[in-house]
Amino acid sequence: WNLDPAPATPTMLFLVYPLVGAALPLLCALIVHAQLRIVGGNRAGLGATMRTVLYAQSIELLSWLPLLGTVIFTVWHVWVIPTGLKRMHGTSTGRAFAATTVLAALLLWLAVAEIAAAVRWVQS
Repeated sequence: WNLDPAPATPTMLFLVYPLVGAALPLLCALIVHAQLRIVGGNRAGLGATMRTVLYAQSIELLSWLPLLGTVIFTVWHVWVIPTGLKRMHGTSTGRAFAATTVLAALLLWLAVAEIAAAVRWVQS
């Protein structure tokens, strides 16, 4: 697999990136909401879950910081989403954290992958 980033074309910059940027938080909200339903903590509906996840995305503004932005982003999500779900849905802390475990694991994996890619880039 070629992991070298390709140069961004105008189509990617103006069409694809904004669409992906808008779709990912919605996908995260759907995943978290489905997990919340599984653990029995869904009391306020999908709209409350969407608001919680979109609020957690506010830290995305720091993602331009190399490595540090990803770490802050991951820690923020691990804390803000369960806290928001607990308050918005009126559920227990355990259920809120259980509903976010898969999303947190995915974010942690992405952070580790970014750090590994940065180390590989620095070494080359």
